[in-house]
Amino acid sequence: MLSRKTTIWLFILLAVISAATWVEICLLPGKTSDSVNSILSFTPSSIDAFSIKTADFFIFCTKAGNSWKIDEPVKYRADTSRVNFVLDTISKISKEERITRRQRKNRKLNLADYGLVSPRAQLLFKKESKETEIQVGADAPGGGKVFILTSDSTDVFVVDRIIFDILPVAKSDFRERALLPTSISDISEIEIRQPGKDLVHLKRTDRGWHLENLSDIKAYEPAVEALLRSIQNSAVDEFIWDPPHRERNLARIIEETGAAYGLSLGESPLSASLKYNGARETIEFTFGKSVPNSPGKVYVISSLDNSIFSVGQSILDALKMGSETFRDHRIFSFRSSEVSYISFESAKSVFAMKYDKQLSTWSITRPARLPTSNDAANSLIASVLNLNDETVADIDPEDLSQTNGTDTFKLEIQTDGKHISTYISKSQYTNETDSLEIIIPEKGKRFKVDQKSISENFLSDGWFASIRDKTILAIPPDSITSISKRTVNETEVALRDTAEEWISAKPYPAAIETNSLYKILASVSKLEASDIKTLFPSDKTYFDLEPPAIEFTISSKSGENPITILQLGSPQPDGTVYAQVKGEDSIFSLPEDTSKVLSANFVTDITNNPAEKEISNNNEKSTNKSADDSGVDRSNDG
Repeated sequence: MLSRKTTIWLFILLAVISAATWVEICLLPGKTSDSVNSILSFTPSSIDAFSIKTADFFIFCTKAGNSWKIDEPVKYRADTSRVNFVLDTISKISKEERITRRQRKNRKLNLADYGLVSPRAQLLFKKESKETEIQVGADAPGGGKVFILTSDSTDVFVVDRIIFDILPVAKSDFRERALLPTSISDISEIEIRQPGKDLVHLKRTDRGWHLENLSDIKAYEPAVEALLRSIQNSAVDEFIWDPPHRERNLARIIEETGAAYGLSLGESPLSASLKYNGARETIEFTFGKSVPNSPGKVYVISSLDNSIFSVGQSILDALKMGSETFRDHRIFSFRSSEVSYISFESAKSVFAMKYDKQLSTWSITRPARLPTSNDAANSLIASVLNLNDETVADIDPEDLSQTNGTDTFKLEIQTDGKHISTYISKSQYTNETDSLEIIIPEKGKRFKVDQKSISENFLSDGWFASIRDKTILAIPPDSITSISKRTVNETEVALRDTAEEWISAKPYPAAIETNSLYKILASVSKLEASDIKTLFPSDKTYFDLEPPAIEFTISSKSGENPITILQLGSPQPDGTVYAQVKGEDSIFSLPEDTSKVLSANFVTDITNNPAEKEISNNNEKSTNKSADDSGVDRSNDG
């Protein structure tokens, strides 16, 4: 059993050890294994400059914001992502073995034995006023490792060989290969110059891209976007030539050196200027001849660093597209969904339709309010907005005087925020070729459209008529109280009696041909046209409706339209007939099977008795008087 004194001393010793442990853990500054073993004493994001020197080249880079640039041997744009990758990789390399000065002395070795007197690479990293230098020596035994010496220590360390393998082997490895130092969204102007061709000057405005060299014509956005993507995707294939350190005059370089690469003024196929960052900065590109033995590559010099390099032919092809490709050939730049009203007015006719947002439907409003086919209306709008011009020119007073021509349509289009008036007329500009002339006074422009690019019936009566709904009549059979059919030779009249039975009123007495009558009633319950010929006929005799071959008078219980008169022409060679509801302008075409149904007799004369015929004649007079009293025109009854 321990004595009391021994126990006290043991307790004191335990307390001292615990206190020392607590001080070491809690009070002394600690170092992580990374900070102890890492070859860099600071993080890569805090590095603001570095240099790399090998037997083949020297490069010095500095940081500008979040980007890197090359300052030596000549100022270039640096590939920031490549630089950041190298710095990040080096910062993660750990010291795996340490060889102290004493150990080297004991082994009778010096720095030269480790390849560190004339190192393979010297790396210098700067962070504000602090510097760390790393010298990379020979390969360590065993492979995959190298010796290094840092400015922070006199010891030699063994580290992963990646520190040497990841270094660029030439200054061009760190150079930025993208043509632009910025995003294409920052480009505000593009100017393209080609020998013997018009200048192309594209400018981004708050109204989109415009062609400034064509009196501020709107540019075709997809073509401009394709050009911008081509520029963005283009990259330096090979760096060919760099100017002397002090030479910054691009014109002198092109004059003295560019001729060998087809870059001189007389040889260059194209040059371009790109403005970016709010037009505060400009890049000049001058393209040269094709690179020998490198299909699809051309020489180019850039004002960014006055270097000559090669790029793919595709960027040159994109820039060569010219004004006609970049010009928006659409005469109207808004979308179909934006149109709320459209009208066409000429000396002979007028047509207009309006969109009801609540009902999501179009309605013909002129020449009269007519039922309208939504699909056909949308198709008409699209055909107008899809008009593409062949040529465009500024208008002059003589052009404006043509807007009152007899064959000219005044087109008006309304959107939620815009109203535009346009004048469309047909003109002949080459032998046997017609075009449309479209004048927009608001734009001060006159457009020419090749009629081959539009439908044959564009602006014809049939084109407007096709918008009307093809329903001619929709009278419920149960609501019909009488129906008469009159031709040049005869008149038939059927009445519904109090017992809801159909009886013949003319001729009288006679029997109803029930089968024929019910087919007629079924037809007028929803009479559909196969085609609408016109909404505003100038001559009804052309459609064989003046006078009509057949005229139906239908009386119904409808409060709005108690009497409907349907007029039919004679059968056409294909069996169809023209039809019109009296009082309306629309001329319809009825299919052959429908015309046969409507042409059939629905009353059968069953008597030849003179007395009965006299009764029939008296009833006919009574019927005519009833019709006259109801407002039906009987002036041609004879």
